[in-house]
Amino acid sequence: MKIEIISWECQGLRCPDMKIDLMSGENPAHVALIQMPNGTAKTTTLNLIRAALTGEATKWNKEDVKSYRRNGDTHSQGSFILNLKVDNELLTFELMFKFEEGMVNYSTSFHLSGGMTYYWNPPINIKRFLESRFVRLFIFDGELAQELLDSNKSEASQAIDSLFQLYLLDELHNNAENHWDRETFYKAKCQRGYTRQKNLVDGLKRRIETIEEITNLKRIKHSKLEKEIEDLNSKIEYYLSQDQNLDEKLKEKEKDLIRAEERVIRDVNELMDKIRKPQLLHPKFINLLIELKDKFDKAELPEKASRQFFIDLCHEKECICGRELNDEIREIIRQRADLYLSDNTAAFLNSLKEDIRRDLLSTDNEIENSLKHSVNNLQDTNEYRELLKNERDYLKQEIIDQGSDEVKKWQEQLDENKNIKNKLELELEAIEREPNHHDNPKFYEKTNCLKALYKWREDEEIKLAEISNTIEMRKKKEVLQKIIELTKQKANNNLRESIRDKCNVRLSNILHRDPISISEINHSITLQGQKAASIGQTLSVGYIFLTTLLSEGQNKFPLLVDSPANSIDVTVRREIAQLIPKLCQQFIAFTISSEREGFTDTLDKHSEKIKFLTVFRKTQGTEKLEKTLPSEGVTHTQNCVIVQGKDYFDNFDTQYDLKEQ
Repeated sequence: MKIEIISWECQGLRCPDMKIDLMSGENPAHVALIQMPNGTAKTTTLNLIRAALTGEATKWNKEDVKSYRRNGDTHSQGSFILNLKVDNELLTFELMFKFEEGMVNYSTSFHLSGGMTYYWNPPINIKRFLESRFVRLFIFDGELAQELLDSNKSEASQAIDSLFQLYLLDELHNNAENHWDRETFYKAKCQRGYTRQKNLVDGLKRRIETIEEITNLKRIKHSKLEKEIEDLNSKIEYYLSQDQNLDEKLKEKEKDLIRAEERVIRDVNELMDKIRKPQLLHPKFINLLIELKDKFDKAELPEKASRQFFIDLCHEKECICGRELNDEIREIIRQRADLYLSDNTAAFLNSLKEDIRRDLLSTDNEIENSLKHSVNNLQDTNEYRELLKNERDYLKQEIIDQGSDEVKKWQEQLDENKNIKNKLELELEAIEREPNHHDNPKFYEKTNCLKALYKWREDEEIKLAEISNTIEMRKKKEVLQKIIELTKQKANNNLRESIRDKCNVRLSNILHRDPISISEINHSITLQGQKAASIGQTLSVGYIFLTTLLSEGQNKFPLLVDSPANSIDVTVRREIAQLIPKLCQQFIAFTISSEREGFTDTLDKHSEKIKFLTVFRKTQGTEKLEKTLPSEGVTHTQNCVIVQGKDYFDNFDTQYDLKEQ
């Protein structure tokens, strides 16, 4: 499928009355640059296009609707029309604003669906691409670029999921579950027993969904706190470093503390090694182990009970009892030899006896005090570590107390965040722990342990399958759902790796002066070796990610961007502008005059069909601009001027501050 924007038209709204035509001959221009000075309602126009595509304006409240009325106007209505080309067929959305009622009415026109309908009604095959989360990918703003790199968001994974329609696998997973649910209802022999069991299964599912949602929220909050703690630590450390004398003392304490931490770890490992040796825990273990060795010796184990002893006996003429051996008895001995100690077991017993003899029967007087010595060592090193930590904290607090109120607030906020983070970690640990004997399925509504809930759900689903005679169907459902889960996981991993690698190749070319690369694409985009990026880097990564993403799928979409190069330096602008025409089947940009250098001129050189439009409001401040208009390609409306052409676009420059009205 190929979706292109042909034109849009607005009347009676806070943006200027205008019709923007993107056609170049019989097809939309490959690149369309619309120069709009600040105050020409670029953001408003972007929001209107997004609302037309998604149908979201029906959910706006009265204040939202009325905010689109132009200041000072008394019009009761306004309209916005968006024309699309979908696989060479015209699709039109119209929004009719009724300001007095505070509502927006839609109409949709598509002749393959029967012509005009008076509501938002895109064709089924197009509708799934017009969800808000998907439209954000090609109606692009700087906010999305920041969210792609925000570890507290999941915009990057949602973008991949949306473009490649991986959510369809989730729908298939749910369809399998729903089909089994229906079959259990129809095939249940006892409706009363079925209803009771079905309610129990549904209750467990709801509880699991609730705890999973709570877990996700806690993880997001935990990630946010980690970032805040890191930022506060950076601010405080920078402030501490300003006093060189105290900073050197603090660094020395930090080094001592690191060495103390290493000693504690060493002593813990040494103690754990000794705890694994029972003879060091209590003298009674020593006596029992010596007694065990004596009994082995008395029974001549493992020598007399060894399997090999009986195998060797089969080669003798007589048994050890003096009885003559024949082939039949030899075969019985071979068969029964497996009942006695194998070579491996015999070797183990010999090794055990040797260890007891060497370690417990030696005359080393230090064995008895070895464990106690290690415990005392650990206690001493731990106390020393705590002492250093207190000295470090006291020194740090002394410096902070000498600082401004802002520094003190940083420290207070840091302490508070650490406490909240520790509490969250305990709560997450309680949710993700292993089940124990305290977990009772009768009280599942009060249980937070996910693993226990999963187990109970499985057990109760099996009972439900037995009641409804759908045991075999449930097994097939489980197999199908497992295949779907593995398929989605594998597809996700492959797509993320592929997109990451392609993005990194392009980033290495574009940001060669200040190179950055993507280490992984998980919920968000993670940069290699850095946790944050400049505004220019963020926009660059956002462009590369989205253009790479949109170019990978079988379906083609336009990319519309507000202020595409405003925060990017000239060199990077040129690199991005060279790349965009190769990766976008239609690129539309709302620009300002300061973005021309390095961006619009480079786009012109690398695009097949490019359209230049300049739009500005009619105000007292723009009367001089109206006097310098070209003789051709000019369209006047009641409150704005639209000029088509590259020469005017390149030379247009306003020194007036046009505030959005």
